Amino acid sequence: MCKQGDIAWVLKTDRHGRNPKTRPFVIVSDTDGLPDDAPLVGVAVSSWVPHPLPVNQVELPWHNSRHPVTGLNKPSVAICDWFETFTRDEIQNICGRAPAKKMFEIMSHVAAHDDEDE
Repeated sequence: MCKQGDIAWVLKTDRHGRNPKTRPFVIVSDTDGLPDDAPLVGVAVSSWVPHPLPVNQVELPWHNSRHPVTGLNKPSVAICDWFETFTRDEIQNICGRAPAKKMFEIMSHVAAHDDEDE
């Protein structure tokens, strides 16, 4: 059972609809009470980490031999304005979770993005 904050690997294209591959996403949907067949929303995780870091990106913990919480093994960022929708059936693997402090940052960016859309 996946939850908000999990890092899920899902087959998706890039932002331009090309290069399909299994990519990591931090689940941002509130999954409490969500039916199993309801779609989930995640923000993309990328190993391309620009410097300086754009305001819409949050660095995630990693370790060469796999971070014990996130499961990430290279520098990575959550791109908080790259949203993808997927089902639980599309999830190929859950490697870990975004730590609470990082999840708070991610959700703050997501909320700000939602406010801009209104």
